Amino acid sequence: MFVGYCFARKDLFPQVATRGASQVAMNLALPPLIFSSIVPAFTKHNVSAIGPTFLIAFIYSIFGLLSGLVIREVCYVPRNFWQGIIVACCLGNWGALRT
Repeated sequence: MFVGYCFARKDLFPQVATRGASQVAMNLALPPLIFSSIVPAFTKHNVSAIGPTFLIAFIYSIFGLLSGLVIREVCYVPRNFWQGIIVACCLGNWGALRT
């Protein structure tokens, strides 16, 4: 990060390149890192908890979807953001994963 900061300050790393580098980091590097940190956590002792975990995640997503529908109908939401409020509620960060 420090080297990137120094390159940007000396104009050796233009704005277009920073956008490209951030896209590469977010789309190519981050998903495998998250996957590689989650997979070793499953052992033969706790693998039976995967089913209930997915069930709870599904219930939380449905709860977010329903709350988004209620918010859209009860509160004022601009017409061009009607689906946006539903997606924002449905994909909320319910767990401890930092997104």
